[in-house]
Amino acid sequence: MNCLIIQHEVVSTRKIIISGSYIGAGGASTINRISSSDKSDDTIADMFLELWQKTDPNETTITYISEHKVRRILIEQAEHFPGLKIQKVITGAAPTEAWKICRKMLSDLVTDYENEHGIKKKRKTATATPVVVATDASKGKLRKMAISAVSTTGVIRISTVEAGQVVEGEFAAVLLALNHWGQTNEDLHILTDSLDVFERLNSKPSNRWKSDHEKKCLEKIQERRDANKVVEIHWVRSHNGHFLNDLADRAALTVRRCKQWEMDETSKGFIDAFHEELRAGLVGKEPTDFIHEACNDFLPATRKTLALAA
Repeated sequence: MNCLIIQHEVVSTRKIIISGSYIGAGGASTINRISSSDKSDDTIADMFLELWQKTDPNETTITYISEHKVRRILIEQAEHFPGLKIQKVITGAAPTEAWKICRKMLSDLVTDYENEHGIKKKRKTATATPVVVATDASKGKLRKMAISAVSTTGVIRISTVEAGQVVEGEFAAVLLALNHWGQTNEDLHILTDSLDVFERLNSKPSNRWKSDHEKKCLEKIQERRDANKVVEIHWVRSHNGHFLNDLADRAALTVRRCKQWEMDETSKGFIDAFHEELRAGLVGKEPTDFIHEACNDFLPATRKTLALAA
C-alpha cells in the first residue's frame, strides 16, 4: 500500500513548518519546508505534487493532508490523480505508521526552530490540570434528542439534535464537548456512559458504517492528534453516583422535557441552577478526581493515542 502524508504546524504568526512523507513500493521520500503563513496553502499543494510524482497511478495511494482547504480541493480534483484516496482521519496500519513518521519529523523540526529562534513553547505535552467533560443524551419523541456536556471548568453546554437512535445522540454529545473544548491546550478527558461510543472511539481502525456524528467525532479527535494534544474517551456507569455524569444526565433530561413541553424559559432557570450545583460540587475537587482506575463502574481509555477510523 502506498501512503502520502503531509502535516503542518504554526510556529509563529508568520511562519508554518510543513513535513511530507511518501512510503510505497518504490521506496520512501520526505520533504520539509518552512513557509510564510500567507503562502502555506500553495506550499502544501506544491509539496503534494512533488510527492505525487513518486506514486504509481496503477496503485491506490492513501493520502492524508492536515490542511483542510488543500484536502478539500484534492477531493474535488481527484479525477486528475489516478489512484488517489483521501482520508480525513487515519485508517489502517500502514497509513498510521506513515503518519507517526511524519509527525515525529515535524515535531523535531518545530523543536529545532523554536530553540533556534528562542520561542517559548506554548504547546503542552502534559498538564497538571486537565479538563474533564461528562456527556449524555436524552431521547424524546420521534427523532428529537437533547444532549449535554458538563465540565470541570464550571461550564455546562446543552443542545438538541435529531437522531434515530440513542447512540447517535451519545456521539452528538461527545461532539458537543469536542466542539467546545477541542482547542484547549490542556489534556482533554471526555466521559460517556455509552459502551458503544466508548468502544468505537477506542477501537482499532474499521471500515464499518458510521453515522455523521461519529465521523465528526473522529475528525475532531484527529485534529487534536495532529496538534499533538491529548484527548481520551472514558466510560462511566450511568446513575451510579458519578457527580459529573449524574449532572449531565439531569441536564439533558431536563432540556429534553422542557423542549417537549415548550418551556424554553423554564429550562434556562434549571440550567442556571445546574451551573450553581456544578460550581459547588467542584469545590475542593481536582479534575483528576473524576477519572478513576479501571473497575466495574469506570473504564479508562484503552489507548493513550487513539487509533482512528475513517
